[in-house]
Amino acid sequence: MMRWSVGAAGLLLTGAAGAAAQEVAGAAAALEACVGAGSAPRDEQKRLADEAERRYRSLLREQPVSPDVRVGLAQVLIRCQLPLAGVTGIMAVIGEAESELRAALAAEAGHWNARFTLAVLLRNMPAMLGRGEDAVREFERLLAVHGRRAEGPHHALPYIHLGDAHEAAG
Repeated sequence: MMRWSVGAAGLLLTGAAGAAAQEVAGAAAALEACVGAGSAPRDEQKRLADEAERRYRSLLREQPVSPDVRVGLAQVLIRCQLPLAGVTGIMAVIGEAESELRAALAAEAGHWNARFTLAVLLRNMPAMLGRGEDAVREFERLLAVHGRRAEGPHHALPYIHLGDAHEAAG
C-alpha cells in the first residue's frame, strides 16, 4: 500500500515506494554530479563516477528489469567512467554500456532514452570498428516508433544524428 505524507517539500510518497523513489533520485543526482565534475581533479571525478556507478548497480540488484535503471547505469559508464578509462579499458566500458542498453531495450523495446543512447554510442565509435550501419539502424528504429513526437527539442536530435551518420557513410 502506498502512503503519502506532507513534508516541507509538499506531498511525499512514503514507505517502500517512497524509499525506492528516493534511491532513484539519489542515483540520478550522483550521475549529474559526476557529469558536472569535468573540471574537477581526476581523483574527485573518479570518486563521483564510482559513487554514481555504485548507486545504479545497487538499484539494478533491486530492479533488474528496469530499463530506466539500466539506462542510468549506461549513462554513468559512458559519461563518467569512459573519460577516466585507460586505453586498455575503453572498449570494456563501451561494451558494458552497450550491453546495459540492449538489456533495457529487451525489457522495453520502445524505450526512447535507451534507443537514443545506444544509437549515439554506436554513432560515436571510431569508423574502423564498422558500427556506423548499426547506428543508422538504431536511429531509424527510434524514429519509426517516436518520429513525430514533439515533447521537447531533444526529440529532433535523432534526425540530426541520422543525417550526420548518412553523411559520414557517403
